[in-house]
Amino acid sequence: MGVNTKLKEAELVAENTDEEEIKLPEEIESEEDSEETLEPEENSPEEGEKEIGEEKIAERSVLSEPEEKPFDFLFPYIAAVCLIVSLGLGFLMGALFRPAKQAPAPKAKEAAAAVSESGLPDWITEAYLTVDGESRSGEKLEAVRDIAVHYVANAGTSAMANRNYFEGPDSNTSSHFIVGLEGEVLIMIPTDERSCATNSRNPDTISVEVCHPDASGVFSDATYESLIRLLAYLCEEHGLSEENLIRHYDVTGKMCPRYYVEHPEAWAKMKADVKEQLAKGGNRETAS
Repeated sequence: MGVNTKLKEAELVAENTDEEEIKLPEEIESEEDSEETLEPEENSPEEGEKEIGEEKIAERSVLSEPEEKPFDFLFPYIAAVCLIVSLGLGFLMGALFRPAKQAPAPKAKEAAAAVSESGLPDWITEAYLTVDGESRSGEKLEAVRDIAVHYVANAGTSAMANRNYFEGPDSNTSSHFIVGLEGEVLIMIPTDERSCATNSRNPDTISVEVCHPDASGVFSDATYESLIRLLAYLCEEHGLSEENLIRHYDVTGKMCPRYYVEHPEAWAKMKADVKEQLAKGGNRETAS
């Protein structure tokens, strides 16, 4: 019985040896020692560098944020004021140090025959109307075939008063020239543009309005003298003669200029006086 028992125990030991590895006492002790001495792992170098980089980025973002100042909103206004002041100083300096115009020599002045910078004689005053599409359309003349004489039909009014009426919003009429009660001559529309005075002849005539002291429509001596001079000057400038003078009446049958329609002999005399003035010449010279 004792032998058999020992044999069975030996067989059981052999089976257990096949199924799992038998550990020696020394190995068991070694494993226990390694477990006891195991320490927590430290962060790797790469993880440390990553943390340092994130801290620096955070610091930079804090530093890069602009610091708000209480008067920052005033800077655009200050810059605008500085610009305006500098422009104003530049304009003032330019005005102060602009070289003065030299007066022309007397001989050159005489040679100019008293013609203004625009090419007009100095006895014609420039008082141009605004281009508004009504009184002054800005359209060009097709040609200058005749010169039409009108009267203002508003007794006792001055040349400038009539000019200002043409400029106003209630007017759609005008003329190239107007001769005043004291003989003053105004040009209101350039002679290469159309006026609004002579109806169907607006495209090819120069128009002249004339002031008169009373309802009869007769022109005063000063007005008449300046009118003859102006008509002769315009004939010279455009290669015309006294035969190219017409009345508004000759175009539409309107009683304009009244006195010179009602008295044809006065109209004939006016044309004769222009012819005589043309023969004298010198119509560009300063009025005496």
